[in-house]
Amino acid sequence: MTYGERLLLAMRRRSDALGQEIERKDVARVAGVSPQNIGMIITNAKGRDQNLRTKAHTAVAAYLKVNSDWLLTGEGQMESTATVNAPTELTPAAIELAVLFDMLPQADKISRAKAFNAASTAIMQVLQDAASKP
Repeated sequence: MTYGERLLLAMRRRSDALGQEIERKDVARVAGVSPQNIGMIITNAKGRDQNLRTKAHTAVAAYLKVNSDWLLTGEGQMESTATVNAPTELTPAAIELAVLFDMLPQADKISRAKAFNAASTAIMQVLQDAASKP
């Protein structure tokens, strides 16, 4: 399986988890490349396995919630095994997010999942934007 095939598989899997399609333009935005570049990687347009550069690759793997090594090489588990260094006390912002999340109806699991994923994606984008600034 090529890098492009793994990337497409990860995009489809993340789309299913979110309940909305992850498009090439979304991955391109995270990677800082053009949608055409993502398309060329997925379709293996140059006839050889291509992949993203390290920083872009790492950002895309995090965005798609897959194991970076799996995406790069195909080895290991597809699922990300990210570790979290959670603080022992919640910050006011974390408490506010938890309160807002708890306001969603418990019975509507799809809406809760969409809200959680949208908030996570927005926070990841802010972190990526901050990391790319000098």
